Amino acid sequence: MLLLEFNDMKQILNLIRESGAADAGAIPYCECEIITPHLEKKLGFEPKSVFIGIVPYYSHFCDKPHSVSAYALAYDYHKLLAEICNNAIEKLRHLYPNSNFAGFADHSPINEKLAAAKCGLGIIGDHSLLITEKYSSFVFLFEIISDIEVEKHCQDIKHCEHCGACKNVCPADFNDKKTCVSALTQKKGELTTEEISIILKSGFVWGCDF
Repeated sequence: MLLLEFNDMKQILNLIRESGAADAGAIPYCECEIITPHLEKKLGFEPKSVFIGIVPYYSHFCDKPHSVSAYALAYDYHKLLAEICNNAIEKLRHLYPNSNFAGFADHSPINEKLAAAKCGLGIIGDHSLLITEKYSSFVFLFEIISDIEVEKHCQDIKHCEHCGACKNVCPADFNDKKTCVSALTQKKGELTTEEISIILKSGFVWGCDF
């Protein structure tokens, strides 16, 4: 099993950035919260580390009036993250031919937001999203899970200062996730009158940027 030295770690994170991530971090797999165990079982190797990348998506299109979330105005993030992730993995396999790598985005074995916060890539806001210093919460996350072992240097998860900004602009009941506009606009089946009212109030037909 390969244990990375500091310079090797730095090289990997730079490689992930060069592949398209705005920033990257690493965390031992044992420090992650597992949320989809069945995906973990499909890895085919014993996971030891996670390399996490962030990709900002806010663009000039978002400055114009829009009725769908900012992330839906950009290039399909599933394809974008897959391209970046696959590009990074190809380079990693060239550097470490005896190691295993698996890429994930959106649907992952781990809680991406908490892992990213432990890497020091951002803090967790009251709206439960990762808030980065440069891009706020307008970022996609992807991760590369590997059997390469990294040293334990995780940070404590930091949270926001509870300024109330996200709560004040939320068009729904901030404390009731069932009324979340993003969830309602992606909900299958018939909506209630109350749910329709919440969506109309938000002005969004898909997602939510509040």
